[in-house]
Amino acid sequence: MNRDTADISLKTQLPGAKAAALVARDKKVQAKATDCYGFVRALGGWAEGPFCTDVDGNVLLDFTGQIGCNPLGYNHPEITLALEKMSHTSPVKFAGTDFYAEWQNGLPSPTDLKEKIIEATSMFGYEKVFLSNSGAEAVENAIKCCYAKRGKGGIGINFKGAFHGRTLGALSLNYSKRNHKKGYPMIPNVVTIPYCGAEEKDMNGLHHCNCGFNVRDKKTGEVMSVLEQMLRKGVGVYDPEDIAYIMFEPVQGEGGYIVPNEHFVAELKRIQQTYGIPIIADEVQSGLGRTGKLWAIEHTGIVPDLITSAKALQVGATIGKADMFPTEAARISSTWGGGDIINSIIGYKTLEVVMRDRLWENAERMGNYFLNKLNDLAAKYYCLDGARGRGLMDAIEFDKQADRDKFEAECFNRGLMVIGCGYKALRFLPPLDVTQRELDIALNVIDDALKAI
Repeated sequence: MNRDTADISLKTQLPGAKAAALVARDKKVQAKATDCYGFVRALGGWAEGPFCTDVDGNVLLDFTGQIGCNPLGYNHPEITLALEKMSHTSPVKFAGTDFYAEWQNGLPSPTDLKEKIIEATSMFGYEKVFLSNSGAEAVENAIKCCYAKRGKGGIGINFKGAFHGRTLGALSLNYSKRNHKKGYPMIPNVVTIPYCGAEEKDMNGLHHCNCGFNVRDKKTGEVMSVLEQMLRKGVGVYDPEDIAYIMFEPVQGEGGYIVPNEHFVAELKRIQQTYGIPIIADEVQSGLGRTGKLWAIEHTGIVPDLITSAKALQVGATIGKADMFPTEAARISSTWGGGDIINSIIGYKTLEVVMRDRLWENAERMGNYFLNKLNDLAAKYYCLDGARGRGLMDAIEFDKQADRDKFEAECFNRGLMVIGCGYKALRFLPPLDVTQRELDIALNVIDDALKAI
């Protein structure tokens, strides 16, 4: 079997007996987290690109991309070759902020990965990177960097619909689902404002939106953004010097794959430049070519002060100019920061392939094709409220959550793995090198699943 001719092939109903037994076994010891499919990948079994085999011998099409962690699909030849070259070595993790390591056979080391990340952010003039274990840790470190640099009030600004991680600091910036943080203590001084999506309208020559980001100030009568209203001298309630950061997703992920409109991002850029407030671009899900650019923030014209990355990179990374990081030792640190040997190899090779092959161009081309087809389906089926996305970060919105959940199950029953986001949206994350043939296979399943509900 090979990727060029592969197709979905189901030998059992899903999940099969072996998969169901393993899931039941795991649930006995796994603390309650997020509910997932009864899919169990057959490690060592055939898998290539978006196709993978489960323990019952079924071949499925994976459009979850492991929630963005698998941008090159399964068993990319350059990654598997690099892993085959690994000599037997232990430990595979070391205290990476205290010690150093270098391969003697030409494989990329954690230092190589850091240099590659700086190369990948050269358009922003970045000079430093701090590696960590996850996207949430990357966010935590970005927040700490901004607190250390700005001092004073320590106020953070986030957006409705945001998701930035599950550690308590990152969780304090979440505003997507109540059950993520109910009952947990939050860090103080976080101000939440609307995230202005694609819907907009003009009234009397002025830009207006339906989300509440733009308001008419009662004192001046002017229409302005809530940010300007908060910060402007004589009108605002906050001193701009007290704002430590604005945490911004260039495309909202968990919140529902919301693409910001151009007026909104232009205003964020103006606020950044007018008041000198650092912008942290959370690219944990959207980065590394997913949206048709190497970084999703490139669509906005904003030069962020820091970027947080993870998922596709295999490790967490906080990236920025040198002056955004503390100069005092031990202000940020991590036992395994930069010390994961295997993930450094995979992260480096992933970046190398994405950059060399300019996979963001395929993401843009195939994403446009896929989104047009999704919009055709949205016009055909009453249960869909529309489709949206950027590059290969796409979603369809259902009229109600129950329909979304039924649809997700119908897709899985037919061998297509997809995953929800927001309250009633469903997202698609195929590999960055996905082909039109593979998209068409998925679209046929999507059409059939929509008919079924």
